Amino acid sequence: MDSGGGGGEREGESTLLARLMGSAWYDRLALILMNHYNASPEEKEEKCRDATQTCIDALLDDDTHLSTSHLVFHQKTLTSVYRPALSRRLTRLEKKLDLPADERHISYASLNTCETRELAAPRVPDNMGQAKWRARTVDRDREREASLGMGDEDPGQVVQQVGKSVWHGIEGEVTVEGWVLEWWQKKGYKGYHSESSILTTLFALLLWPVLFHPLPGAFETPYQTAPLDLGEDTFSASRTELLESRLQAMSKTSVALEMLDEVDRRERPRGTWAVGVNWEFPAEDLREVLECLGGKGLSGVCRMLAEEYRHRVSGVPDLL
Repeated sequence: MDSGGGGGEREGESTLLARLMGSAWYDRLALILMNHYNASPEEKEEKCRDATQTCIDALLDDDTHLSTSHLVFHQKTLTSVYRPALSRRLTRLEKKLDLPADERHISYASLNTCETRELAAPRVPDNMGQAKWRARTVDRDREREASLGMGDEDPGQVVQQVGKSVWHGIEGEVTVEGWVLEWWQKKGYKGYHSESSILTTLFALLLWPVLFHPLPGAFETPYQTAPLDLGEDTFSASRTELLESRLQAMSKTSVALEMLDEVDRRERPRGTWAVGVNWEFPAEDLREVLECLGGKGLSGVCRMLAEEYRHRVSGVPDLL
């Protein structure tokens, strides 16, 4: 689709998107209505109002999934699905239209601000990553080199270290992730440099009956590690009743632990290959993570992965 043309092409694209409406198409249509009509001020305002309604329709559409939340319109609470990008766009549109406060939406699914901790660690000077020369850009390069005990023979160039650096750990050299884990270990905590692998392991074990439900067309061979539609919109939609029943049950932590133990005891001895599962994590550690997150929290994580597995397995913090 060529969307780089004039108003006629934009109008055609808007019509097509309206017919295709669902999930990602909502945001694209709202973008076009909001920004790509070079018309009179009256028509621009009308298009912005259309874009506002598009965002509202998207947030209230069961197919625009991510996680369940609550939106408030005109003091009326509605249970709906929530997509952060659409909610942010809706907020911008409401400000642009200067809507009264009682006509603006309220979302209780906004992200909280993370707590920041700044730590200082000793780095191994002989292994700070591969050296690479680059042109000097700012004076702080000299300050950085001086703090590391490095001289600069050429005032026009500076050494830039690229790649993984190494740090002094408790028992030798460690990566920066390893150093942070040791810092927490000193405070009595245990953690993993796991990225998403612990969550995907818990997801697979807790939703095992859903993943391997013999849905027609989902499995073509007995050697698949996942159904063919995992990561597609059809995965959760095709298993709605089974998925919702499982998620509802696991929201109680004690029940979630029973689900985890049942599958773990059966599949771990065989080392069964399944999507996202890493058997290197001990069963007891998986139990502790589940108890820490709680059944309700993990049920929400599993819902997101079930609805958008392909997009949600990345971007998880390195350490857990």
